[in-house]
Parts: sequence; C-alpha cells; structure tokens
Amino acid sequence: MNVDERAILAATTNRMFNDAMLSRPDVWFFGSKKHGEYEAGCIVNRSAGCIGISNIFSKTESDRSVSSTLFGQATAAASSVDPLLPIVGYESGEDLESAKSAGYSTVGDLRILLSHVEC
Repeated sequence: MNVDERAILAATTNRMFNDAMLSRPDVWFFGSKKHGEYEAGCIVNRSAGCIGISNIFSKTESDRSVSSTLFGQATAAASSVDPLLPIVGYESGEDLESAKSAGYSTVGDLRILLSHVEC
C-alpha cells in the first residue's frame, strides 16, 4: 500500500493518519477491499518483543463489534509481519470475547494512570 492509499483506509472522509505515522517502517496497515472499497482492516506495529494489533474494523459488522472470524483474519495479517513474535492487543466487552474465541487469552486487568501534575 502506498502512503496515499494507507491514509484513506479509515471509513471517513477525514485523513486519520499523518505522513510520519504512515511512513514508519514498524507500522503496517492491513485491509481487504471489496468493490474497490476497504471493508475490513487493522493496524499492526512491531516492537523488539511483540507484534501489537489494534484498530480492527469491519464496515459490515452491524453492531460494529469485532467478530472472532475478523479477529482471526487480523491475527493472520499480524503474523505475516513476524510469525515468531507473540501478538498482543487490548480489547474489552464483546471485542474481548471475540479475541478469546479467536485463541487469545487475557493476562490481567489494564490500569491507566493519569497524573494531574502539569509539566
């Protein structure tokens, strides 16, 4: 995918990602087209110890939740980056259940800390 094509992957008329993000060698945008439009996709990033998967989407899911089939397809795309690294991500609710159905397991609760100290 070229930079312009990667920028239009989102189902919106607004450009979602800047050139710096789209040009990173450690980030991949995967998508499947049907009739010339992206119907589903995900974003994958590679670090030294794992592959991160995020922004899994499908335009055809009626309730916008990620199905286990779609999660499996996104996992296959992520695995193509480096099949030896584990794949990690964050999901909740129905999407977490879909991830579990696709073979993922949870490792604990996520805690987000927010500091009110101004820098």
